[in-house]
Amino acid sequence: MQVRPAQFFSYQQRQADPFKSWQSPVQVLHEENPLGEQAFEVAHVGTDIFLDYAHSGAASTVGGVAAGAVALMGLGWGISRLRSGAWPDKVAGMGHLALASASTLHAVQHLAHLHVPHAAIGAFEVVHGLASMGLGLSELRRASREGAGLERKLVGLGELTMGVAIAGAGLFGHLAPALHIVAAGALAVKQVALNKDLLR
Repeated sequence: MQVRPAQFFSYQQRQADPFKSWQSPVQVLHEENPLGEQAFEVAHVGTDIFLDYAHSGAASTVGGVAAGAVALMGLGWGISRLRSGAWPDKVAGMGHLALASASTLHAVQHLAHLHVPHAAIGAFEVVHGLASMGLGLSELRRASREGAGLERKLVGLGELTMGVAIAGAGLFGHLAPALHIVAAGALAVKQVALNKDLLR
């Protein structure tokens, strides 16, 4: 049987349990975007913003610890996604591992007080951003093909915008603070779309 690329993250889950077809579109989105992974994304963007201003003292140490935690979460989710047979999962996994690498370098810089060239961190951030852009475009394509509701379109748009902002921050370090705010806004849109039932 040929698998459509638009079947995305939920393909493995649907194959394992075909009775999930009765679920609502929002429930499917929840399964494709676990709460733990959502928390990881929030921690990542929040840490990026904090590190933009934590240059010395206790703030720098806290930023380093936060970056280390994000690195561990990225490693865990990256390995988990890479184990899936679906190609979008593998793209997400590579993006998570790239983010884990960038966060590790941030942690080393802030905790060990070693100089790490921005180009090294930026390269991993660009890879992570490109992965998010690819996933966002795939979500938008899936939404168009399946006639999905507004929630999936917002998730795709949020992921795409977040990817552009993260990749841009990796390429243009002097614009990173502003671009990290853009990423936070895009993540907020994605989170509202994913958890609108909880906000009612």
